[in-house]
Amino acid sequence: MHSDGNIVQNYHILGIPPNIYPTFLPPRAFTGRARPERIIVTYCHDFALYLRHKRQERVKVAEKIVKNRQVKSRQSQQDPRQYVSTVYVTKDGEPAEHISMSLDTKAIENEARFDGYYAYGTSLDDDAVDVLRARSFHHEIEHLFRTTKSFLDARPVYLQRADRIRSHFLICFLSMVILKILQNQLDMPDLSIDRLVSTIQDFKLGYLQGAGYIPLFERNELTDRLQEINNICVDTQIVKTKTLNAM
Repeated sequence: MHSDGNIVQNYHILGIPPNIYPTFLPPRAFTGRARPERIIVTYCHDFALYLRHKRQERVKVAEKIVKNRQVKSRQSQQDPRQYVSTVYVTKDGEPAEHISMSLDTKAIENEARFDGYYAYGTSLDDDAVDVLRARSFHHEIEHLFRTTKSFLDARPVYLQRADRIRSHFLICFLSMVILKILQNQLDMPDLSIDRLVSTIQDFKLGYLQGAGYIPLFERNELTDRLQEINNICVDTQIVKTKTLNAM
């Protein structure tokens, strides 16, 4: 318990390395939020070592900048110049004849205090363990959103009526659900949604007048599995129109 009376609970998450310890902080209200947010802070020693290693690399670059007196503005958040202190004027405010450059040790020490920590904000009421488990799928959720925009035409939306916009996104969502079900049925661990969509789009047949349909796609393991789970065969024979309609 902190001196201000707030209780901090520590959890050990099953399935996550023991050097990661999430800490649940009390709910905090943010302006404009419909629900108060909680902050979950995790610590990972391996992550801390990684950050220290990367900072040491940037500090070495910063030392070269100071040595060579390379006066340039900071370009990004990870720019080594964040560790360089540059003085252009004297204490009296007069323009300095010589520019003074040195390592900003205070900035380096201040950054090192947070090595290994990561904070998550959430408005969910679930236990911190469950929230972090759900958060572990964040990258997959982001990828699915990109897939809906790239392959399922979720964006841009050329509609104005609210009901039609909702219907449009409902169709996109149902399409994604069908793709995920199909992906699970195929039981191919290395199969990505992108490859599945691309293969389905290339799964085309050509019509021969008076004969039937012939495959126009390249046969591979995925096309074989798609035909197997759907109990069809269209890549080794001419398919009659009646047979294709029955499929």
